[in-house]
Amino acid sequence: MEKDRINTEGRTLTHAIGNRPAEEKTVFRLMEPIVSAAARLHQAGGYYGNIGPGSIVIHDRVWLCHTLPFHQPGSEKWRKGTDGSETAPPVVSLLYRNRPEDDNETFCIPVEEYLGGEMPGPWSDVYSICAVIYSMLTGRRPADVKGRMRGERLEPPSRLGVSIGANRERALMKGLEIIQKDRWQNGQELYQALFEEENDTVTVTAPMEEKGKAKKNRNILMRQKRNGRMLDTVVWCSEIWSVSFLDTLAGKPQRYWDVSEQKDGSVLAWVQERNDGYDFYIAGEGGVAGNPDSSSLFKDCYRMRSVKFGGCFDTSRITDMCGMFDGCASLEELDVSSFDTSAVTNMISMFYGCVSLTELDLSGFDTAAVTDMTSMFYGCRRLVRLDAGGFSMKQVKRTSGMFTGCPALKGTAVKGIDLDRIKKGH
Repeated sequence: MEKDRINTEGRTLTHAIGNRPAEEKTVFRLMEPIVSAAARLHQAGGYYGNIGPGSIVIHDRVWLCHTLPFHQPGSEKWRKGTDGSETAPPVVSLLYRNRPEDDNETFCIPVEEYLGGEMPGPWSDVYSICAVIYSMLTGRRPADVKGRMRGERLEPPSRLGVSIGANRERALMKGLEIIQKDRWQNGQELYQALFEEENDTVTVTAPMEEKGKAKKNRNILMRQKRNGRMLDTVVWCSEIWSVSFLDTLAGKPQRYWDVSEQKDGSVLAWVQERNDGYDFYIAGEGGVAGNPDSSSLFKDCYRMRSVKFGGCFDTSRITDMCGMFDGCASLEELDVSSFDTSAVTNMISMFYGCVSLTELDLSGFDTAAVTDMTSMFYGCRRLVRLDAGGFSMKQVKRTSGMFTGCPALKGTAVKGIDLDRIKKGH
């Protein structure tokens, strides 16, 4: 009997963990072989169905393989997998249980098993596995699908006090989407999202202010990594509608990221969801100091319509502004009047591809230390007025392509720069 096998050969997750929340590290260590096994089975054309904590067995800290029935999408026939065969995963222990008549006794059934219009398949296993992970992390079942369809909210684990990597939480919540097409479609996709993507950490509490440490040495923003994500958060640059700098952490939400250079909690970032994107906030007590290397800070934020510095972004430390607004194609206005550029040496491609800008006031820029302005305004095809009255070109050695693709800019429309001389390469 299968029940006897559980008692003599191992413990189910239900018996081993019960309703107690488990640490993230433990949860994903235990679930990694399950997700891996599901991925292999899905690749072979089958799926399990009816996965829950009572059908996952631990034995001597090793996940074993039992002979399991599994389903093929589009078929009502069950086939038997055997140890070592292509149809049964080699490192997993899943115990098949017939579904009870009473749905209340089952574990988090996906919507396609309630409704007749959608076909169960690997995506159903994805939902069930993610429901198991959610319950292990939080100590509670996810909200029932029927309740969610009536408007009941499924809270992310972080909002329930769980410390979890932000990428992993996002992957988990996608696996728990109500509609099948919105989930990961199989175990391979889920495995990659949970175990192969880089998982950053969401800070749960802000650190205490260190006594005696001058604020002028704090609040330094981290360097923007060139991985497509804004400040190494889970938010893609292409998802951002706006960026705002704030001089207080008082209004921070429950979920945020530490984006300070020293990882000391002095600079935090968070988002507010809007349509199919986000408003992105960066804050520090007394403001935020730019990283000396602020290259590519807003690169490829092509949906971004506004950046509100509000006097809260100290640029006096910055030496590299290369590509700072590169690819910000939707920016129609940009106020950089608060920028202190006295330490900047590199302005290569700073406004490259800002195709929506029509006017730009850089009269307050101190460029005495700048040596390279290559392609600085490349592709700003709608730019009709540029005030560069404060520019010093004495140290500038390279200006190649500085105004390439700026057909609307004429000599009289540029203040402070000999446009014709630059275009001729002098």
